[in-house]
Amino acid sequence: MLITDILFNCEWSQKVVAITVIAILFILAIILSLICKALIYRKSNVKVTVVMALIAILLSVVSVAPLFYMPQSILIDSKKIIINRLIGQKQIQIKDIDLIEQYSSKNTSVRIFASGGLFGYIGYFKSEGLLYKMLVLNESQMVLIKTNSENIVLSCKKRDSFIKIIKELKVKLQK
Repeated sequence: MLITDILFNCEWSQKVVAITVIAILFILAIILSLICKALIYRKSNVKVTVVMALIAILLSVVSVAPLFYMPQSILIDSKKIIINRLIGQKQIQIKDIDLIEQYSSKNTSVRIFASGGLFGYIGYFKSEGLLYKMLVLNESQMVLIKTNSENIVLSCKKRDSFIKIIKELKVKLQK
């Protein structure tokens, strides 16, 4: 008997942790510099102060955005994969999956619109002619899922078990 409603955790790789820590420290340094300069120029040049404040706010928002889309966990139920994120869920119907397999981009991925390590690899990438949405926190545990409408690369702990369960559910749903 096949067990469903299985939760897979998404864990950060050491590389993602390092990139995130370094990037946040760098971004904080820039924001603090902008704030200090805005305080210096606040009386002499109001326009410069406003521009610096807007840049600091924009930089803060853009920097934190991937955090809301990064996967927290992945749940498999009998009919779908549910990717839990801070800003809602992403669902993939198992019946729509054409292919699921281990994935390695061989470091040839090109970011189209994405975060390249800050809070994970989140967004749209292209590699070897394949355009895909990536929701990856650990690049050594990547899974490629091709459906009739999109390609998704994600990562989770126990990747091989994840793939095996999805393949078994796919066969069960085709009966």
